[in-house]
Amino acid sequence: MKIAAILLLIGLGSTPVDVKAAPNANEKPSVFFQLVENKTDNTFQANLKLENTSKQPYQDWTLHFNFVRPILKLNGGRLLEDENRNGDFFSVKAADGSSTLQPGQHVSMEILGKWFLKHDTDAPAGFFITFVDESGQKQSRSLSVESRLDDGKRTLAASESVTPRIKNPSQPIIPHPVQYQTLKGSGFTLTRNTKVVIDNKTKGAQEAATFLGSALGTSLNTADKVSAGTSVIRFLPWPQSKGQQPEQYSMEVTRHEIKIHAADPAGFHYAVQTLRQLLPASFYANDPPPWTDVIIPAVRITDFPRYAWRGLHLDVARNFHPVADVKRILDLMALHKLNRFHWHLTDDEGWRIAIRAYPELTAVGAFRGYGLPLVPTLGSGPERQGGFYSQDEVKDIVAYAAERQITIIPEIDMPGHARAMLKSLPQLVDRTDQSIYESVQAYKDNVLSACLPATYEVVDRILQEVAALFPGPYLHVGGDEVPEGVWNPERSQQCKQTMARAGLKDKTALQHFFFTKIKSSVEKYGKKMAGWEEIVSGPGFPDRQVLAFAWKSVKEGERLAREGYPVILNPADHFYFDLAYSEDPREPGYYWAGTIDTQKVYTFSDPTPHLPASQQKNVQGLQGNLWSETIRTRQDLDYRTFPRVVALAEIAWTPVKKQNWQDFSARMSKFHLPRLDAYGVQYRVAPGLSKLSSQP
Repeated sequence: MKIAAILLLIGLGSTPVDVKAAPNANEKPSVFFQLVENKTDNTFQANLKLENTSKQPYQDWTLHFNFVRPILKLNGGRLLEDENRNGDFFSVKAADGSSTLQPGQHVSMEILGKWFLKHDTDAPAGFFITFVDESGQKQSRSLSVESRLDDGKRTLAASESVTPRIKNPSQPIIPHPVQYQTLKGSGFTLTRNTKVVIDNKTKGAQEAATFLGSALGTSLNTADKVSAGTSVIRFLPWPQSKGQQPEQYSMEVTRHEIKIHAADPAGFHYAVQTLRQLLPASFYANDPPPWTDVIIPAVRITDFPRYAWRGLHLDVARNFHPVADVKRILDLMALHKLNRFHWHLTDDEGWRIAIRAYPELTAVGAFRGYGLPLVPTLGSGPERQGGFYSQDEVKDIVAYAAERQITIIPEIDMPGHARAMLKSLPQLVDRTDQSIYESVQAYKDNVLSACLPATYEVVDRILQEVAALFPGPYLHVGGDEVPEGVWNPERSQQCKQTMARAGLKDKTALQHFFFTKIKSSVEKYGKKMAGWEEIVSGPGFPDRQVLAFAWKSVKEGERLAREGYPVILNPADHFYFDLAYSEDPREPGYYWAGTIDTQKVYTFSDPTPHLPASQQKNVQGLQGNLWSETIRTRQDLDYRTFPRVVALAEIAWTPVKKQNWQDFSARMSKFHLPRLDAYGVQYRVAPGLSKLSSQP
């Protein structure tokens, strides 16, 4: 294996139209976007050219696209204000009023926009044109695009080529165990005849043994007892004479026997995951090679996690990810001993969970496209696209996660990030509210009214159904990025009356009023409320029974822990895995909170040890977040997640004194990347380099 190259750590809506298929990849581009200059005043200049490369004229044409940058001025083109701008969707016509673009003709425009264009991800996307064809029918056609963001001043980052200083890593396990000791002897020979003995008092052992057999691609032979000298794997209860911690296990591998002790079902499951890592990487293949006996080294391991919460978040609202991909993420989480899956199910761009009381939420809110209530966004193009999970699919995924000792935390984002909900349930829109606001994502109509009784009635019914589907203790209700200007009592009679009755002075107080009522609904259905850190703004909650996710900064997480709130640390500048790995403009992903390579994840400066002992317990764990604005495919998911999430898994599990970046790098290189290769994970390599296959 070449270490230097591998270690890169490393139909519902308005007028329907005839939508044509997306352009062939080999088709001549019809749209050319060229960055001219990033200016010193934090603006940019770019050229946009539309050419009719088809064989028919475009009559009464309009060009549509998605762009994450505000357009301040458009020369040669005219922005359609009635369609623009709400979110990232733009529609433009020719400035001179010409309405027909003949084959071979083109229109050029000059854009002055806000902020810089640095990464290729910044380019506009999802171009399509609507026009009237020669028969008088309105059509929509996706367009091929060529984007060039190199203004001659961008410097391509050098390809990473890092060789670990440690040639011989301490051991092969990730996350690093609490104790790992190599024993004398020849090790244990695993064969098809190996027996499994399970003490009848060991809860969860049978499930762990079944999981092990499935992972090995064989049925293990269970026996009540075996004769001396028979190779056997024993699942045993945790000795009462020893102190016990949740999720704890121990393992001893000798010539004829593997003894596994665990404190609970999770401990047995993690012991099995560790045992798998003592096998050759080929055992991780989805289609494993023919069985051959294998020797497992003689070792003694004692292990338990540093944090109870070791999480991964996945946004399926911006871009939908099918059931198979969600289950695959759960498999990979289990492999790395992660145990909390934060499932972001709703946002402005999509509603992904079926609610029987309100089927409109998925009939309308789960799909977007031209002519639909939810317009194309994030480059999705004119075609109707999207999806959602039925309640039976949700139950199946919840059970699948539980088998892997993973608890799912569903998120229904509110009161902001609710455009899909509002477009689906227009009865929740306060038609008399003239408040003016714009969200971070440039939406002007994405906030639930905190002043309408209907809001609380609908949300309560939704939370009732969600609570029944997820057995975990928490419901996450969002709370982030509610823009200034909402619920203005001078522009909303309803809010003026509500605030006067409740004695509320400002938006922050009204937001707290909102979440106080939501908290009552959550608790009515037997759950605890969780949310982003903004959920405890204002007067907060005296009982401190709200789980806060600190995403803006480590300092904010530390402050909340000192105030007595249970906190999950997921600061954007370390744990937002949708952000780019590096400054290289070819790297996909945004960079608003900086760039994040694997070493930055691993060397995260955790504030927990600096807190008083009485407050350290308030920091319940760490979590990585995958927002899906730019994550559309399984390959995208793999690239953004790996190898960064492996680093997160280790620092969330392993004691601080055992954490060592150089040793971790060496273990990744020698042992773990081959496992990911065998599993088929398309992890990230630096731009300009190709991924090399690894051998165990």
